[in-house]
Amino acid sequence: MNDCKVVTLVSLATYGFFFVVILFLALTLSSEEKSDYASALFLIFTTFFAGSWGHITPNFEVGRAVCSLTAMLGYMCPLVAAFFMFVCMSQDSLAFMAAKAFWLAYFCTALLANFTLAAGLSADCLAAEESWMSEKCDYGSQLYFAWMTFHLRAYGEVAPTGPGSNFISLVIVMFGSLCWVVPLFTVARKTLLDPGARLFSAGPEGTFRPWCCKAFKAVVLPYLICFGIIMLFAVLWAAMCSGGCYDAACIDCDFGNVFHVLLSAFHGATWG
Repeated sequence: MNDCKVVTLVSLATYGFFFVVILFLALTLSSEEKSDYASALFLIFTTFFAGSWGHITPNFEVGRAVCSLTAMLGYMCPLVAAFFMFVCMSQDSLAFMAAKAFWLAYFCTALLANFTLAAGLSADCLAAEESWMSEKCDYGSQLYFAWMTFHLRAYGEVAPTGPGSNFISLVIVMFGSLCWVVPLFTVARKTLLDPGARLFSAGPEGTFRPWCCKAFKAVVLPYLICFGIIMLFAVLWAAMCSGGCYDAACIDCDFGNVFHVLLSAFHGATWG
């Protein structure tokens, strides 16, 4: 069987399995939220594929838990498909290396970091005293926000409330992107960029060779270029916005807010 057929069959099988899971989760959500099945299926389906608009959101704890699980599954589905694709192409060592790298990064960021940063989000929310968010400053709501933000599937019914939570939410978004980069970074380094490189290995002349040097540059350099362009856009946007505005609405045009919007949008996580 050629590689094209392997990729096609593995992708179809993986997404077919997750589609069955989606149907079950939608049934659970419909039952817990007391809503019609079509609306629940729409919410679960769009959450899975990271295309929700916030007009339908879960209202109860069990519904949030179901949507959080859906977000996690949708986030992992392409990586699971890639894992089985490598296995079917007899690249077991590469598949398990990437899987270990992903799970290590996921444990450190999605679990340890999110559970810690949710406390900071809750504290900042309470200090901000935003009336529309006052009922959502508890730790559980902020952990739900951090979890959905990390998986790039937040709805916007819970959102950052001040400079502190803006910064924390950006960190969470970047962690979410980092978890995707780590397995790709591992595969690229192993096969193309730095095959055989070790943490303290020597170069051809016996000189010290930094760990993952080529792979690190291949990942970081494009990101820094994009980061600089985003900062430039933020400066231009803030300048043009404040220049033609004379009322209280201009408070949203300062550089910090604009930069937060652009950087979060760049990473695929906006809250409306």
